[in-house]
Amino acid sequence: MPSSFVTLDFDIDKPIGFWVSDTLFEVVCAYIVLEIEELPQGIAAWVSEMKELIRFNSLGYFPSYMHLDFQKYLINQERTELFLKVIGKTKLRVERGHDTISGQELISLMKGNEDSIWERTDIYKKTLMKAFSFLELLLAGQLKTRVGDRVDYW
Repeated sequence: MPSSFVTLDFDIDKPIGFWVSDTLFEVVCAYIVLEIEELPQGIAAWVSEMKELIRFNSLGYFPSYMHLDFQKYLINQERTELFLKVIGKTKLRVERGHDTISGQELISLMKGNEDSIWERTDIYKKTLMKAFSFLELLLAGQLKTRVGDRVDYW
């Protein structure tokens, strides 16, 4: 099963982040794109650029190397806080749903990713929420897992 190490910066030795299954992270990215699209018009250009990268990640273009290029886009506290708000709103969107996200819901969510895996996949909301929580912890500087640490991944 392809997986990726999500980190703030790959350019440092032994970066901090978390391991996640690519399939799960594609869904995380698709939900984030939905939330970014609901931001007010005229939002900064960097948000639009980052949204496109996140959308590409949701389409499976980066197997075993999914990345959101945080070091390029989240260059100050203001940008990081905005993105954390997006993650928070995304979590609320997922929380309002059922305990399981059905294959049919995933097909409509994963626009442009026509992989047949979505037809036969259900994702438990708690698993998706855990991935969002890891992302929040990473952005808040509270995650301590390094790339070489022996840990499970989501």
